Amino acid sequence: MRHTVVSTIPKEDSEAQAVLRGFIDALPDTQIIHTAGMDIHGCQGCYDCWLKTPGICSIQDDYQQVFMEILQSDRLILASRSRFGFITYQTKNLLDRILPIFTMHLKVTGRQMRHYLRYQKRIDIGLLIDSGADLVFLDTWLKRVATNLDAQSLGVYRLTDRLEMIDALGHH
Repeated sequence: MRHTVVSTIPKEDSEAQAVLRGFIDALPDTQIIHTAGMDIHGCQGCYDCWLKTPGICSIQDDYQQVFMEILQSDRLILASRSRFGFITYQTKNLLDRILPIFTMHLKVTGRQMRHYLRYQKRIDIGLLIDSGADLVFLDTWLKRVATNLDAQSLGVYRLTDRLEMIDALGHH
């Protein structure tokens, strides 16, 4: 099982970095990507990744290498600080840019419309967040994100509860 942890938390936060290093020690085949210092723009909503260059974002920045790592993973864990009880704009930008994994074609799943996945691979998703977050809200939000990705939510955990998340990942 390949895990990719994508962190938007600044590298200067030594406590958070120690928590993230714990994933490498506890879970084999884990990679951590620190986006601090990377040039990652927000999605422009141009839909070129659906129409002009299927599966490839038209924005030429550092996200392309992050996206390739995500595609090779079985599980994506986002690590973020919180702002106003939610994830930071940097983390939201990362998630918005995942659009190329979908096609423009729709299907009905349950009673909701969903885009078909471009690749036949599920990437389950989890979230590590600092203490200022609203965990109940974020858990509901992450479940919706996972549903849209045709994946499973791995849950929302505080950075201080890293061991609980690692234990849960071992049982999923």
